[in-house]
This record gives sequence, C-alpha cells and structure tokens, in this order.
Amino acid sequence: MGVKAKRVALEIFLAAAAGFCAYVLPVALDPAARHYEAAFLPFVRDAVEGMKPYSLALLFGIGVIFGLLGRAPVWLTGPATMAAFPTWSVLDMAFGGDHNLFPIEWFLYGVFSLCGLAGGVVGRRVRPRREGETHS
Repeated sequence: MGVKAKRVALEIFLAAAAGFCAYVLPVALDPAARHYEAAFLPFVRDAVEGMKPYSLALLFGIGVIFGLLGRAPVWLTGPATMAAFPTWSVLDMAFGGDHNLFPIEWFLYGVFSLCGLAGGVVGRRVRPRREGETHS
C-alpha cells in the first residue's frame, strides 16, 4: 500500500471515529438520556434512539474539517462519518439484538451521512487550491 493509499485509509478511519463520537457522545454525556437494552454496546443504541439534532451539525463540521485539511476524496470521508453505525447494527443483530426495521435504520444512516458529505464539499470548495491539486 502506497503512502497516498495509507493516508486515504487513515482519513477514512479518522472520519468514522470522529463521526461516531459526534453522534454518540452528546447522548452518552446527557444525564437525562433514556437507556435502552441492546445486545452489543447499549450506549450506541441509546444514541441511535435518542439522537441529538446538533449531532448532525457536528457531522457537518467534521466534514468541513476533512474537506479543508484532508486529501482523501470527500465522497469517501463524508459518508465514513456514519460508517460505524451499520457495522454496529450488524454486530448487535449477530449478538441477538432486535433490528426489525434495519433497512429503514440504514437508510437514515445514509441520510445522516449526507451531513458529513455536505460539510466535506463546503470545506473542499473554500480551501485554497494547492498547485497541481484538483477538487474531488
């Protein structure tokens, strides 16, 4: 794997980690948040069920940061902001969790990932161009 491929993979991983934190932490840190049962990582289900609206703004902000500072294509880093959640739902189902509406759940994860994508596009458009670089 070349240096560029390693950097792109790192940026995708960091975008996924940042998106996970932006979505989960506002609910996890809220003492009034409702707690749900889940077979795998119940705090993630708490976040999925009790999402805070400003989490979407945080996803947008993460996208802007990766658009400004990153080199990976925004069509990869933007959706990566929500990539942990379909993975979590598969693992939760494998451990016996109930996701009888998972197609709708995954559709919503895709919609929410558009916040990261939109932020990435904005960040990429406002950053100064470097010589030999094209916007992606």
